[in-house]
Amino acid sequence: MSKLPTTPDKPTLTAEEEARIDEVLKSDAPAPLKALEVVTTALAPMVRHYAALEAAKTPEQRAEEARQQQVDAERRAKEKRDKQTAKWRKLYGKWCSCDTWLLESEAVPLALEVQPSWLLPIIDADALLKLAISCAGYCCRS
Repeated sequence: MSKLPTTPDKPTLTAEEEARIDEVLKSDAPAPLKALEVVTTALAPMVRHYAALEAAKTPEQRAEEARQQQVDAERRAKEKRDKQTAKWRKLYGKWCSCDTWLLESEAVPLALEVQPSWLLPIIDADALLKLAISCAGYCCRS
């Protein structure tokens, strides 16, 4: 890898930027606008610094960064999937211990990590009636 350009660790303001900050501070503008203008002007050297660093990168460095970003994105996606799977497994365990009367009609969708409510519109009228009767029977027993 090639060396990055030698730049100061702390970029400094140019004379024009310092003059602009003084002008803004002495103006009659509202305080929030003054603050925004001062911050924007004060950050300009950092922007220039990072632009210079980016311009000095070789194509190999950029390709390596792109590969690293891809690896990081895949890792985050896997972590998200694992977290969702753990959430579904916890829901499944809790649901199975609470609502045993629904295990026959909704346990499979839960095991497949699909929300159980998607099944209700698909059930035909006879199955829905049986489900309602089983619910009523379960509620009366409790």
